[in-house]
Amino acid sequence: MHSLLQTVSRLVVTMLVLGSWVVPAAADSPVLAPLAPVVVGVDGLTEITVAVTDADGDESTLTATSSNAAIATVDVDAQTLTVTGEALGETTITVTADDGTSAADTTAAFGVTVAADAAWSGVSVGEEHSCGLYTDGTLECWGDDAYDQVSETPTGNTFLLVTAGGDHGCGLRTDDTMACWGRDGDGESTPPTITLSPWPPNTLPSIPPVLAPSAGRKHSCGVRTTSKVACWGWDYYGQTTLPAGSTDADFLSVSAGGNHSCGVKADHTVECWGRNDHNQTTDTPSGTFSQVSVGMWHSCGVKLDGSVECWGRNNHQQVSDTPSGTFSRVSAGWDFSCGLRTDDTVECWGRDHYQQVSDAPDGAFSRVSVGKYHGCGLKTDGEAVCWGRDNKDQVSGLNAAPVITAIADVDVEVGLTTT
Repeated sequence: MHSLLQTVSRLVVTMLVLGSWVVPAAADSPVLAPLAPVVVGVDGLTEITVAVTDADGDESTLTATSSNAAIATVDVDAQTLTVTGEALGETTITVTADDGTSAADTTAAFGVTVAADAAWSGVSVGEEHSCGLYTDGTLECWGDDAYDQVSETPTGNTFLLVTAGGDHGCGLRTDDTMACWGRDGDGESTPPTITLSPWPPNTLPSIPPVLAPSAGRKHSCGVRTTSKVACWGWDYYGQTTLPAGSTDADFLSVSAGGNHSCGVKADHTVECWGRNDHNQTTDTPSGTFSQVSVGMWHSCGVKLDGSVECWGRNNHQQVSDTPSGTFSRVSAGWDFSCGLRTDDTVECWGRDHYQQVSDAPDGAFSRVSVGKYHGCGLKTDGEAVCWGRDNKDQVSGLNAAPVITAIADVDVEVGLTTT
């Protein structure tokens, strides 16, 4: 686990001191030792042992109450308190010791903060699993593990980026190398050896030497520091082979999807290659784009004016129902998409068989990423939310992973698989 306390909760937070107090006891009353403030995560718990002394040797019974049980609850077993976080916020736990003989009981109180884990900096949704990146450079994945894409997530705090694909994932390390794990039947988890240049001068080390690596269905792509695209894995439809004339072109970003790929060139035009059974490569729109995301059979991009344009398969109106307005990001899934509007709200469109469209969450978001039939987003207040199909714990599994509070300035793309 990421830390010792995560053995209990995996929702560890940085300690926030609230203070504590003890009501002085009468001479014959039990004495409670001061209790330190604690911090737990939502659905996390912590156990506290209460020290009680009594000059008369009487045995005391402890009770405890929370000033706001909606924030945190407390259970008592002999001299052990179990505090459980229920919702973000602060409350006070008051402990009372009664020895049955003294004229007055003794009380002690301590503060409890229920807060989100200050650990994540990014999230990426694959087909039926997702992965996140901690601010300390470690990774965590949850959901479908058929190809060990969750259980074989690499350890160590050496990662800058993570991207979840079909049944595999890839991460960019701080030493400029790529690590991939999970399914490798077509070489999608065996990235090529790429010689990367050092950090560009006058840039922050948070800027990765490979821009927007993207794991797709059975292939992956990334942009080198030379601005050239490198792809690897299954190439049956030419999804890892750039078109003639583009192998030496400069790209700003790349997205690997089902069986095709697209990239934004240095001039902000979009180039696509690979499978074209639904015109997902030949119908690539003209104009200038800031970002592109490739789904299973369709793709979407955000133009420089903030409008979204989608193309390719339209069997569930994932193209024709593209909303108007201005967006900062878009993520194309299996046959639906979600976008992040410039007012930080999330809007989804296309197939809604598992409520992956209609259950799109309210609130202000910093990131959104979608996969086969589910999506996840990062709120501006630090909360992580997932919705849609949950047959492999790809939604509910987030409760077993830390809540995200730190949002990085680095984006990741999403890739998909098929049955």
